[in-house]
Amino acid sequence: MEPLFHRNAHSAVRHHGGGGLILGGIGVMILFGAFAVMLASQSHTQDWVPLLIGVSLGFSTMMFGIVYHFTH
Repeated sequence: MEPLFHRNAHSAVRHHGGGGLILGGIGVMILFGAFAVMLASQSHTQDWVPLLIGVSLGFSTMMFGIVYHFTH
């Protein structure tokens, strides 16, 4: 049987989720940003649509993770 202090300390810790979503959103922005820079450097049209898609998708994922973290 565990000591009373250890059981109470362990049960008092509440883990808030959403950290993976926050990091995933940041990762999506970095990956799409790198992809957009590589694509724009190879083409003559300098198409930045993948950058806009990646930043908006990553930002919305990151914000959802932040809201989930503070509400759960």
